[in-house]
Amino acid sequence: MEAIISKELLSEILDKKVVVDDISNIELKENTITFIEDYWDEDEGSGFYRNHTINIYELAHKCKEWALSKGYILMSKPRTSSSFATCVFCKNGKCDYEDDLWDDFRAGTEPEAIFKACEWILNQKDSHAH
Repeated sequence: MEAIISKELLSEILDKKVVVDDISNIELKENTITFIEDYWDEDEGSGFYRNHTINIYELAHKCKEWALSKGYILMSKPRTSSSFATCVFCKNGKCDYEDDLWDDFRAGTEPEAIFKACEWILNQKDSHAH
């Protein structure tokens, strides 16, 4: 099963000064994301582990703040009985959920849609770095 959020994005959002390979076991249980961080201790070396938990809605909010720091304003709405949860980028101060020209990320839940949009932003940054 694919993780709800990539370790690359999780590391970026939470500003962990770790190599992304050091984050593992990302799981979602009852609106809480848990993951394990394998870290290096300057005195003791490697092999130390920390368990982390964060509420999915808090993480989604941090993702929106991170996106804003990258120049993107994200607008999201929860799933309704007739549609998926969506997240769109606002351009030039205007947001429109119905216009096909807008970047539209859909998922089963609002946080997942936000994570998808942020993964896209992260991939844009990576593609410009090469």
